[in-house]
Amino acid sequence: MNMKNLGVAALVGVAWAGFAQADSLPAPGKLTVGGVKVHALVDTYYQYNFAHPGLTPVATSQASLASTPQASLRAYDRGNRQFDINQATVGLSYDANPVGFDVRFGTGTQLEVLNAVPRNADSTSTARGSTFEHIRKATMTWKPNAFSLTVGRFDADFGLERIDSVDNWNYGRSLQFAQAQPKFYTGLLAGYELTKEWNVNFGYSNGKDRYLDNNKTGSYLLQINYHADRYSAGLSYNGSPERFDRAGDFNHYVNAHAKYDVSEKLGVAGEITYTAGKDNTVGTSSFGTAIVKNPTRIGASALGHLSLMDDHWETLRIEYYNDKDGFDTLRAEGSNIWAFTLTHRYAVSKNMSLWAEARFDRSNRDVFLNNDMSANKRNAQTTVLAAATFNI
Repeated sequence: MNMKNLGVAALVGVAWAGFAQADSLPAPGKLTVGGVKVHALVDTYYQYNFAHPGLTPVATSQASLASTPQASLRAYDRGNRQFDINQATVGLSYDANPVGFDVRFGTGTQLEVLNAVPRNADSTSTARGSTFEHIRKATMTWKPNAFSLTVGRFDADFGLERIDSVDNWNYGRSLQFAQAQPKFYTGLLAGYELTKEWNVNFGYSNGKDRYLDNNKTGSYLLQINYHADRYSAGLSYNGSPERFDRAGDFNHYVNAHAKYDVSEKLGVAGEITYTAGKDNTVGTSSFGTAIVKNPTRIGASALGHLSLMDDHWETLRIEYYNDKDGFDTLRAEGSNIWAFTLTHRYAVSKNMSLWAEARFDRSNRDVFLNNDMSANKRNAQTTVLAAATFNI
């Protein structure tokens, strides 16, 4: 049985368990065997894109992937008119006391996108290797006191949103998450708890979103986070020399975010992301448009999260994204994009959720795919989706 079929089998089996034993299963992260936590996540969706892009992906250099997403500029909600297994993952973890680990493996298009890396460490090719495709997370941690040291592949947790949809208010990720934020690192992460509320992290890795670095030196991560009962905030910086032939030309990524739970039924949040610096992707795109050497991008989002009925949540996200130099949109000129996302989440149980989401993206330029999968032909796209998630 290949990994795709295994994912389908896992989806059916876990979903059945969710309906049949919803009341008997522990909350996510609480199932233990001999002190070791057992994790499982199944995430599937069906999406319809009113721009009617074709069903056959075509070759492109966008986002270092082997094929074009059918929903332009999206992170994981990329398909059109089809069911998609975003992720089917299982794993084990043990909280550091003083040593611990977290290892998770899986399959699905989300992991294919997340783990899209060049086949060779010194290659600038966009061809994706399959060596690490099924790894979701793999870390070892030593935490003797307020200090902690983690080695392996760990999530960046760079802004408001996380890699797994179950950890977010919206199902689909923002433009700034998809285009301008690091997703994961392979390397070292040192953390220190200054107080109960404040902590700082410093990381050194093989470049952002990479197992094998194709740059002259690695990436540096610096974070400061604040967590209280109803309020959280964070500031993150990533410095990466995104040129394989130079060590001093850094690409800078900065994010500031905050979230406030006004009450048990209402929450608000916001974030801003800024990136600038020299990037390894230079020359012209497969569509014949110029790619600049020093791209600058700015993204800002505001979110409102409201529960009008028990177990039902509504989330509205409004986002502005400025691709100043046309780097993400593969154009010779910049674009200003507005994205409006409305999400309904119904918590069937503490383990299972059903999602419905509508999203409208509009740009001042033609940056979206049309029905023959030709890029830069439309200035807007509208999608609707239904999704189901189950996690323990």
